[in-house]
Amino acid sequence: MGPIFAGFTAVSTFMFAKECTNRVETGLFAALFISIVPSYMSRSVAGSYDNEAVAIWALTNTFYFWIKSVNTGSVIWAVACTI
Repeated sequence: MGPIFAGFTAVSTFMFAKECTNRVETGLFAALFISIVPSYMSRSVAGSYDNEAVAIWALTNTFYFWIKSVNTGSVIWAVACTI
């Protein structure tokens, strides 16, 4: 379960950084950096018997939804952020 959510976290981090800067390159660098950080690797792929990989994914996904709701002003993104 840890490696699966590590992949989800990289995608979520990409979308979050892309939404913040409106540049694809920044999103790719952010996804690269989250995938090679040793502390995250020990919490996701190497420590796949723990729930920290799911929590970090949920945290980055919530940040993405929050920025998306602020940028668009849409209630749907705000509801996604609260869930």
